[in-house]
Amino acid sequence: MALRVGYDIKEGPNKVVISKWGYYQQEFSFDAETGKTTTFRADLKMTWWYIALIILMVMWFVHPLLT
Repeated sequence: MALRVGYDIKEGPNKVVISKWGYYQQEFSFDAETGKTTTFRADLKMTWWYIALIILMVMWFVHPLLT
């Protein structure tokens, strides 16, 4: 199982949940078979509050430069 740094994975019976702080989690279901490889490609979307946090941080850094 290979994941990039910062991602979490939760496994259950025939279910995999991939998540990252500030992003919506994505759930995959699969049929478990011996000798079968299953590949999941997660396209996690940012949550609205994480986008707002980024915008506020940028404004906080840029504001002193504009005044």
